[in-house]
Amino acid sequence: AVIFKKQLNVAQPILEWEPYCLVRENMIKVFGNNLFTSFINLNNNLLDSFFDFNIFKNKISIFFIKNNNEIEKLFTKNRHLKNGSDIKIFFVEKNNKKNIHQEHFSYSIFYPIKPHEFLNLIQSITLIQLLKRYGLFIDNNIVSNLQKNKTTNLTNTESLLLKLLILGSKVERRFLEKKVLNFKNEISSNSLDSHLVRLRKKIKKVNERIEITSKESKHINIYLST
Repeated sequence: AVIFKKQLNVAQPILEWEPYCLVRENMIKVFGNNLFTSFINLNNNLLDSFFDFNIFKNKISIFFIKNNNEIEKLFTKNRHLKNGSDIKIFFVEKNNKKNIHQEHFSYSIFYPIKPHEFLNLIQSITLIQLLKRYGLFIDNNIVSNLQKNKTTNLTNTESLLLKLLILGSKVERRFLEKKVLNFKNEISSNSLDSHLVRLRKKIKKVNERIEITSKESKHINIYLST
């Protein structure tokens, strides 16, 4: 099934936007179209497969947008949105793509689109924005510094570890062992630490301010040093 047809219109004035849809204890807020509520509710199981709510604590705001002027008005009227901690995603009809500046493409989803593709893009855009906070970009296991010409290659395991840490910032060791290494609860191993040591060294080469620590034995933390 394809979500939303071409005739779907965004009726609500941009300066009066209030969220129509609140999902997962306000994790996802949808602005600009109440028909989106049913889609989100019908696809909660798919949502669970993309975001493990044991670690993902960020907020996602989805805005139905017609053109670039609406984006600029949105940020002007709500300055906290531009620099706030929420993940921002713009939902745009494909026919209006020409009206969106290219700088916003990486945060935009163009419809009609299939549900699974839509959720894939939500996950991808979320990760892009969270990585940006650490000054990083990742593509095909190659991590780059957004401001400096520094890159490093990660293994598949290291890449998955980094993505989970970025999504959660503070993640239980047991969760990482099960998710990344497929360990059972009763198994104890230093294998995770070995992967973390290599990941830490590689990430430091790209951005020396990024710290990956495990001072608390039950959790792994990632943060920017001052």
